[in-house]
Amino acid sequence: MEDWIYFVVRYIPFWAVPLFLISAQFGHIYWLKEVRWITIFFVSICVVCFISLIYYMLAGSPHDAAGLIRDTIFR
Repeated sequence: MEDWIYFVVRYIPFWAVPLFLISAQFGHIYWLKEVRWITIFFVSICVVCFISLIYYMLAGSPHDAAGLIRDTIFR
């Protein structure tokens, strides 16, 4: 379980950036179609991706990002 989480945290930019852009595009499309509950779903994915990217940038490196998770969650 821990290895999977470390893997996801170390490679945040490789999944968060494309997912952010795709979700933002679909959120905009569904906003124009006035289907609000799908729009909220895609915007929430964008928020999670943005927060993940901010965490990654503040941590400084893939090793440090995984280390912070290890030290705070898996003590």
